[in-house]
Amino acid sequence: MATKDNIPPAIRPVHPGEILREELKERKLTQKAFAAQIGMRPSHLNELIKGKIPVTMSIADKLQDVLGIDSQSWINLQTQYNYDLKALEETETVSVPKTTTLEVSIEDTTLLSDIKRAISLIRGVGRVAVIS
Repeated sequence: MATKDNIPPAIRPVHPGEILREELKERKLTQKAFAAQIGMRPSHLNELIKGKIPVTMSIADKLQDVLGIDSQSWINLQTQYNYDLKALEETETVSVPKTTTLEVSIEDTTLLSDIKRAISLIRGVGRVAVIS
């Protein structure tokens, strides 16, 4: 399913908490220490990092104050996550047959390998079999 501007959604939406986790890791900050810096309970910060709660304007402002990353960037990440999640939910409601067979005769083994790799990346495909 295509999204805004006909761009397909990410395979897996990325919650801003994942970005925050990486940022803390890069800065060698523990969740507990960072929670204290922004005046948040460690358990609440952990829920944010796990993607269980959204980045609100209040949280974005605190992140900006301590990390120096613009609060609007955090809000944009949250908005994009919400949008991608909605788009993904819409695509998952589409009925797709469990098994699809496609017969193609390909002589170039490098091309065949590339095609198998591409098909495997398609969400929901467990394996690709080649029948000679």
